[in-house]
Amino acid sequence: MTRHSNPASAADDKNRPLIEDIRLLGRILGEVIREQDGPDAYELVERVRQLSIAYRLKSDNEAGQALDELLRSLSNDQTVSVIRAFSYFSHLANIAEDRQHVRRRRLHERAGHLQEGSLALSLRRLTAASVSPEQIGRSLRSAHISPVLTAHPTEVQRQSILAAERTIAELVECRETLLGARELADNEALIKARVTQIWQTRMLRLARLTVADEIENALQYYDATFLREIPRLYRALEEALPGEQLAPFFHHADPLIALRLAPLIRAVEVFGFHLATVDLRQSSDQHEAVLAELLRVARLEENYGGLAEPARCALLLRLLDDARPLRVRGGDYSALASGELAIFEAAASLRQAFGDHAIRQYIISHTEEVSDLLEVLLLFKETGLLRGTLREGAQSELIVVPLFETINDLRRATAIMRSFYATAGIAKMIGASGGEQEVMLGYSDSNKDGGTFTSTWELYKAETSLAALFAGLHQSQGVTLRLFHGRGGTVGRGGGPSYQAIMAQPPGTVNGQIRLTEQGEVIASKYANPEIGHRNLETLVAATLETTLLPPTRRAPARFLAAAEALSVASMAAYRQLVYETPGFADYFFSATPIREIAELNIGSRPAARKASNAIEHLRAIPWGFSWGQCRVALPGWCGFGSAVDAYLGGQDGERDARLALLRKMHAQWPFFTTLLSNLDMVLAKTDLGIARRYVELVEDDALGEHIFGLIEAEWRRTQSALALITGEEQRLSSNPSLARSIEHRFSYIDPLNHLQVELMRRSRNSTPADAAAMERVQRGIHISINGVAAGLRNTG
Repeated sequence: MTRHSNPASAADDKNRPLIEDIRLLGRILGEVIREQDGPDAYELVERVRQLSIAYRLKSDNEAGQALDELLRSLSNDQTVSVIRAFSYFSHLANIAEDRQHVRRRRLHERAGHLQEGSLALSLRRLTAASVSPEQIGRSLRSAHISPVLTAHPTEVQRQSILAAERTIAELVECRETLLGARELADNEALIKARVTQIWQTRMLRLARLTVADEIENALQYYDATFLREIPRLYRALEEALPGEQLAPFFHHADPLIALRLAPLIRAVEVFGFHLATVDLRQSSDQHEAVLAELLRVARLEENYGGLAEPARCALLLRLLDDARPLRVRGGDYSALASGELAIFEAAASLRQAFGDHAIRQYIISHTEEVSDLLEVLLLFKETGLLRGTLREGAQSELIVVPLFETINDLRRATAIMRSFYATAGIAKMIGASGGEQEVMLGYSDSNKDGGTFTSTWELYKAETSLAALFAGLHQSQGVTLRLFHGRGGTVGRGGGPSYQAIMAQPPGTVNGQIRLTEQGEVIASKYANPEIGHRNLETLVAATLETTLLPPTRRAPARFLAAAEALSVASMAAYRQLVYETPGFADYFFSATPIREIAELNIGSRPAARKASNAIEHLRAIPWGFSWGQCRVALPGWCGFGSAVDAYLGGQDGERDARLALLRKMHAQWPFFTTLLSNLDMVLAKTDLGIARRYVELVEDDALGEHIFGLIEAEWRRTQSALALITGEEQRLSSNPSLARSIEHRFSYIDPLNHLQVELMRRSRNSTPADAAAMERVQRGIHISINGVAAGLRNTG
């Protein structure tokens, strides 16, 4: 085995198979472009590629100027052709990188190197901590670990393309076992056929997704990954825990049954005949509107919406203790009330047809008061999902899950839940209904509300406080808390590596119970490839076991908590001053990002904004973050941190040195702070203010554009400096060189997409009604560029 004294040489050796795969797929794509669109199209794409690499990787300013002039001179058709080429290259590069991840993992496993997040390493740590197999088995039997594929992802790829890409991935994998030149040539021909297929396939959807489409999209991952890999995961656990009957039917199974029938039995046990548990979710204001109508028609309360909170709760509790229904036979109800009640009744019917696990959770968006939970329980009672009355052994078929989304909601979460459980009959009802209480925490809206640091800190505090409340409720009432983390793909929406995220949870908040959402491009990147899907599922189990069974890390010292609180206050002030209090910021955002174009892209069943206005308050968090990612600013992932650190370190030199030493100690010793800074590091590495400046050209008011961008750039520089000051790392991703190299090479292929996106947005926004025919092609090019940038950056959802 060759030893390398030069780390760069060793890294080159490790990455050589990856580079070869990328070159193979890039060459095949070039051949397809030449054959399908002609040699001129191929030569243009190749010229753009060479100039972009020279400018990005070799800092050749002349190449950068030539690239800019070339891209501006392209016709609409040429622009779309180049955009398609670089977008599909991003997709193919993702396939090669996924293959490299699997390849490297297998090499580590064969060499006996245990990787962070693997079950083998977690079990070794548990054994070293004197945790017995019996304890692990008991923990697993009571555990609830659930990645939740959301029904409104920012996934912009079509299923036909994803299917072709899965086949390409399988063919690339096969190449490592092929022996002769003929076999390799045949394999390459098959890859080329699939690349030709995706080149001939329309990249964009013609119609906006429906909810049914989104569900169908999510279900493909069950067939590709979950149905196969989850039984494998259980089998690995059983082999690692001999004698532990994680599944009683394996105990006396013979070898043939264990190999062939056991995975099917396990799949049936895990998925039942309903396949996937579906969450129901609706906003609290809709429940209020339905109940107000029911009460008005029944002549029980003319103005429910005008009641104060105590009066609402008193009325709702009285009705929950009344066995009579609210609906009046023959009553004239609105489409809203009839439709919402029909959904509840359909849920009851589906549970009867497919079992209790077909639908288990009901999520209340915008939970702000105890009455928001009581309203849903009353609607349950009205539709047969709650039996009995509060005084006489009421039982709810569904878990009522409050969702706390904004900063203020998070701060009030524990008080609301404490009041809810102090309400007569509630704790007894929850206990009789299974003793489970789920609480969902919103990462996206809290980030849009208060910035990334404050959002993360308020989530931490809310989790700690809720865990303390339910520790007492568990002892007195037998109620178990499960936190449901509403994370997105971007760091600004709670994204980042799942293992580190779970390990950074406050002590005592996991306890074998965790749900977390998977959204956007993250779904495909984690679960489209079965082996990578297995690794991600394994990581969730490993992290949950470690946080549950290993001796808890000591709670963060008071001075750590005080420092985080001070940083949070300053960070939120800086973030809100920029985003909500700077005159013209909303106009800048709607001009200098592709938010208008994203709103037109058929990537989800819901509109980009909750109300028809340009107010940032009304914009949904997903397109907010998605837009900033497209223009390479990624503002939700870092904004406010630099100002917060500056404010915290301000003062006399002696005080500054002491506070800086404390921040460095927090980074070294506190998982919460370590993970937060690691995520900041990753998101800053994916930003590029040089590219972002191009989007400023789209702001009609030049002075406004320069002013706002100057504020953003200043905060970005403060954040870069603060991160380097605390971590001691001047270069981004110094601790993750493989990701740094991946991003560096990706940028050469993403940059042209950004440049062309800006150019087409300019043409579109300056067009007149007479240009309508040409603008259809321009709009398509913009939307394809959005697809390509999202694929290149990967964690954009």
